[in-house]
Amino acid sequence: MIKPFTFIDLFCGIGGFHQAMSDLGGTCLYASDIDADCRKTYERNYGIMPDGDITKVDAADIPAHDVLCAGFPCQAFSKAGKRLGFADSTKGTLFFDIMRILEHHRPKYALLENVRNLASHDKGNTWNVIHESLETAGYNVLDEPVIFSPHYIGVPQHRERVFIMCVRKDIGELPNFYFNPENIPGCSIDDILLDDAEIPDLKAYQLSGEQIEWIDNWNEFIRGIRCDRLPGFPIWSDSLCAVEDNPMIRSG
Repeated sequence: MIKPFTFIDLFCGIGGFHQAMSDLGGTCLYASDIDADCRKTYERNYGIMPDGDITKVDAADIPAHDVLCAGFPCQAFSKAGKRLGFADSTKGTLFFDIMRILEHHRPKYALLENVRNLASHDKGNTWNVIHESLETAGYNVLDEPVIFSPHYIGVPQHRERVFIMCVRKDIGELPNFYFNPENIPGCSIDDILLDDAEIPDLKAYQLSGEQIEWIDNWNEFIRGIRCDRLPGFPIWSDSLCAVEDNPMIRSG
């Protein structure tokens, strides 16, 4: 049985870490996120209003805690971004704010999360900096980043992420993490979707006929061209929600 513990939730978003930690018996003492809408949602979900920009928060103002959780921003390391890593002065250096807080409070454990590409970014140099920083601060960390995805445990979402598990050296060693990729349970989106009859105000969640026609036309266009390299994300994705308000899209 897991004993009650306390945690803080950095770069908290709308509360993914909070949900998991509270389900395990944890009590959140502090949260932080720079996005105002996320902070409002977090407060509504959990009754805690997160602080804003963590770079402006004095570590001494954060309560002492057992576990530091941080899903630090991924844009600087993601394949969908410029991949500037630590050279990105806006997003890439926020890991060192985690280190600042970790070194001040020295919690028993830390659990960090980032995109899959963090494991290989800058030919492994980014991981080496993170690993060495945590080790130097007095934490045991596995030599290799742990890569995990919800679909490994039967949740129908393929979303590989790097997890960095840290335990203070005076507490103990980390056990090796092993997962058998040959033993992934079957899963399907149909397992979790509601039937249309169970959804109130169904039309509010459905694409319009115009939107469906637009997507079908795009797919037909893609199938009809020969090109080895295409954008990683559909070029229309940012505008999908604004189809009705965009005369260029309506006429195109």
